[in-house]
Amino acid sequence: MFLIRHTKIIFFLAIITCILNHFASYAQDAEKGNCFDNVSVSGRIHYGFLLAHHERVEHLVRHTYGFEILYSKQSIGEKMWQQHYQYPQTGISYLFLDFNYPEVLGNAHALMAFINIPLVRKDNFLFSMRMSSGLGYVTKKYERVENYKNDVIGSYINAAVQLNFETRYKLSSHLFFNFNAGITHFSNGSYRTPNLGINNPSANIGVAYQLHPPSPFVVSKSEPPDKNIQVTFYMLPG
Repeated sequence: MFLIRHTKIIFFLAIITCILNHFASYAQDAEKGNCFDNVSVSGRIHYGFLLAHHERVEHLVRHTYGFEILYSKQSIGEKMWQQHYQYPQTGISYLFLDFNYPEVLGNAHALMAFINIPLVRKDNFLFSMRMSSGLGYVTKKYERVENYKNDVIGSYINAAVQLNFETRYKLSSHLFFNFNAGITHFSNGSYRTPNLGINNPSANIGVAYQLHPPSPFVVSKSEPPDKNIQVTFYMLPG
């Protein structure tokens, strides 16, 4: 019963812990003097729409706009799990979304930690899946009198979850072009109601800049364990 009543608290603490772990790893790299090795920064522009996943959301559907800034580090296989998942990238992203309904929905900000797992890797091309989670802040929430039309979000602070399928094209040794598509979800786990949540599918394009030439991948001679990706979904009360 304790876990059920406190699911939302545990959920938010897990997200914060994930973000802090990423910052801690970068701090350790900084102490070793290699914090910018295999690091890239990128900027992207988003264009999407609000998804009417419930009949009570249909009046809020608008085209949306935004941008995203990412700081990522390419793993080179120093740990077995990195080789096991084809040398993923990990990092931190900041996302801004304009819901194009300022008096009701306002804007959204999100700070998320992510892992970007390659699915197809070629010399000049990469197709990957990026999974992100973190904290979101929306500037407008439900108010019984002042903002009764917003019946999707009942709090300013929310969880932010994002799934993207990404393509990356190499333009030079340092510069890459990205074209991606995915969905971003904001919800507070019914900490405050109403909480139908915001689902925002979007396409985004941008460029990434590699700060230093990439280090060569480490290839282990030992056989990795059988690959088994497990995805768990938790249904929070809506």
